[in-house]
Amino acid sequence: MGGEVEIWDTTVEIWDEYQPTSLLPTLVSSVFSKQARFLYDDLAANKLHVVLVPAPDPRHYSHMIRRVETLNPEWYSDLYEQNPHFRRDRSFSALERIMQKSDGAFTNTNCGVVSYKFHYDTVYRKLIFHCLTEGYSYEGHEFGPNQRVCAYFGLKVKRATRRDEEEVPF
Repeated sequence: MGGEVEIWDTTVEIWDEYQPTSLLPTLVSSVFSKQARFLYDDLAANKLHVVLVPAPDPRHYSHMIRRVETLNPEWYSDLYEQNPHFRRDRSFSALERIMQKSDGAFTNTNCGVVSYKFHYDTVYRKLIFHCLTEGYSYEGHEFGPNQRVCAYFGLKVKRATRRDEEEVPF
């Protein structure tokens, strides 16, 4: 995911999604934090909501069918599909920790029911890293990679982006 980089105020040897964002320079960790804020707000504003409506071709009295009123964000649906038993409440907690730059390093412990700590932090750091270095589309708009983040990790920017000085929309 990354390598040793010495062009910034700090050097991180091979940072990856298993390590906290607090190890990154302030400029880079701030971009991660802003991206986490957007994901948090998007997840809070969009939740799967299913309602019952009268059936178009009723088979009996009071025949109803289910209809989706609102959907989860597409990125959350993808995470839910890839991670069995993925929980919304833990997603909010992980995103809050990333926003506050207090996310933890992934640890694999063999105590108790859960054999790891900060798994959700890791999942969201990986998603954010991918969005910031590869670009993404959101609600029909294309966003290119973030130049600051790509420069820090020594990655080439595939296309120009206008959001380096702006608030990250996703």
